[in-house]
Amino acid sequence: MPVRDGVWPAAAITDPAQLGPLLRRRRTELGLRLEDAGAGAGLQDTHLGRIERGAASPRIPTLIPILDRLGLQLLIVDAGPADGVAVRLAELAEQVAELRTVMTWQGLRDLRQQVDAAVEGRADAEARVVELEARNAALAEEVAGLRRREAPAMRVELRELRARIRRFEEAFDALARQDVLTPELIEQARDAVDGTPAGREAA
Repeated sequence: MPVRDGVWPAAAITDPAQLGPLLRRRRTELGLRLEDAGAGAGLQDTHLGRIERGAASPRIPTLIPILDRLGLQLLIVDAGPADGVAVRLAELAEQVAELRTVMTWQGLRDLRQQVDAAVEGRADAEARVVELEARNAALAEEVAGLRRREAPAMRVELRELRARIRRFEEAFDALARQDVLTPELIEQARDAVDGTPAGREAA
């Protein structure tokens, strides 16, 4: 009786005496020793062996862990009025199975929510990266445009500065060749540096 689609196999008995052989057969199918099955159910292996041989009748709190360890649902068929305990046992086993199903779906739902949150967080991060890349590209384009606009003016200013330096050097050389420096010569040199025509009118 293997587990299929997450649903435990169900076994039906009509007589309490069938319980022991049923448990032994299920334990054998799972390849479990008495020690392993008993430890998993919180029982001594000797007590579980007595239950399997029919020498002991387990109470409901004892039987539920055994069914849980063996992955088995137990159904009582054609139970009479005197079999109220057995009927209650079947009801409890069914409730345990339903609870496992609810817990399984709850776990899957929680896991799905965690996955969705992780995917949403990754999408937000990727959107942020795209936004930053776009802003970086726009900034780079703005800097490039600024360079294109400012470069001609800077080149003109540099040419004018070089020309002024050249005129200053020429005026300085001209003054150095004079034997006597007069205010008129100094004024002419200043005009030459400023690019003012030599024949300007006096103020």
